[in-house]
Amino acid sequence: MNSGELKPRQSLNPFQANRLRITCQYIDKLRRRFFLGVGGCNHRKDNYMKNRAHASKLSITSIATRNSCSVCVALREFQNDLLKHLEPQECRRFCNTHCWMVANSAPAECVATIFLQAILGPDWRPAAAVPEQCDLCRRIHEEKVMRLDEIAQQLREPKLRSWLHDYGTLCSRHGREVMAKLPEPLRDSVQEIMARNGGEIVEVLEGFLERLKEGSHSGGGVLGRAAEYLVGQRGIES
Repeated sequence: MNSGELKPRQSLNPFQANRLRITCQYIDKLRRRFFLGVGGCNHRKDNYMKNRAHASKLSITSIATRNSCSVCVALREFQNDLLKHLEPQECRRFCNTHCWMVANSAPAECVATIFLQAILGPDWRPAAAVPEQCDLCRRIHEEKVMRLDEIAQQLREPKLRSWLHDYGTLCSRHGREVMAKLPEPLRDSVQEIMARNGGEIVEVLEGFLERLKEGSHSGGGVLGRAAEYLVGQRGIES
């Protein structure tokens, strides 16, 4: 037999066969027990709903800064709160990014329940990082749509538009999505915000390149600023 050929499967001896049968029965029993009682964290549901209902949500203007995209900051705050108060029924399908976020940030009992549900579910498959497949991507997307509508509405008011122009920041992705919600005359305000932010980063990047040529690696933090400007903050999939 060539080394590359598959070896025929060896038949199980009676002891191995019995052990395999018991293991399969045990897994099937776990699966039935789990799915009959899924949502083992539901005894916290009432308190969870009360906490979520009373959770404060800052307006876009209150979190606007010159250093970070206002929409990204709002989404990160929402995502952190969602993970902190996550319930198993809210996360049945998840992508790679949110699987690890859940593992690192959600309550341990809830995480164990979510992962047991996935492992014991014969039809469970990893989700792509899109709202149509990942439950948490969907929630972040819904929040993003609401936040984009909020900032688009504020840009229609001259006083707020002037304030956001002076103090606000938008990444390239969310800036374009805000513009899509605005009438043509108001899009210039968003383009000016993005042009100012991009221009500042270009200037710092050019200085960083010059220092690299001289052998200095100081100021490398601008690379992270540039990445955030181009695609949004790390971990924000929407």
